[in-house]
Amino acid sequence: MERTSKSSAAFIIIVMVLSSLSMLVTNLANAQSIPKPSVPEFTAKLISSPPESQLVNRTIELSIKNQPSISFYNIRMRVNDGNWGLLYPNSNSVPSQSNGEYTILSYSSGYLDVEYQYHLGYKVENLTAGYRIDFQVQAMVGSIQRVLNPNFTHGQYDMYPYVFTGETGDWSNIQTITIPPSELFPTPTVPELSSWFVLPLFLSVLSATAILALRKRYQINE
Repeated sequence: MERTSKSSAAFIIIVMVLSSLSMLVTNLANAQSIPKPSVPEFTAKLISSPPESQLVNRTIELSIKNQPSISFYNIRMRVNDGNWGLLYPNSNSVPSQSNGEYTILSYSSGYLDVEYQYHLGYKVENLTAGYRIDFQVQAMVGSIQRVLNPNFTHGQYDMYPYVFTGETGDWSNIQTITIPPSELFPTPTVPELSSWFVLPLFLSVLSATAILALRKRYQINE
């Protein structure tokens, strides 16, 4: 009985491996016929909440001009000329191209009720006033499927990871936005004083000082 169970398990594993290899070979063959996608065009802008809103938050919006036959878009960002990081590090999480003229991706602040925390794909970033954020977009043509990993060590996702098969284009030009000062606690402005106001004020203070000095001198003489 034990020998039969082991044989069945081995047979199932062999079938799964052969199935995955067959799928991989098919995808590789298809990938060879897929042309490299063009560099996408996109814009990045920061949208503030309307004045009547009770919440103070902003939205980073990426607007990507769609291309024929594109499947997905990969996005990466960096803060203040730091290291680049992917917003969607897993193959199964990259955004698909929309059916319209543009693919719109929006990332709002106010994550966990913190005004300057932004939820960007699978990243959470603290972006305060003055921070410069660079974005780049990469077009992807192909498919994403789960493939058997014979060297898996733990968990279903490790055993059957998502794998992208196809062609990726070059990264686009950089689009940059800068975080403005907070609208929740604006910096108070100090009003400018006119010279017509400053001069009389100075003379009044000077006169009061002179009068006090004369009074003290008079009291001492008495």
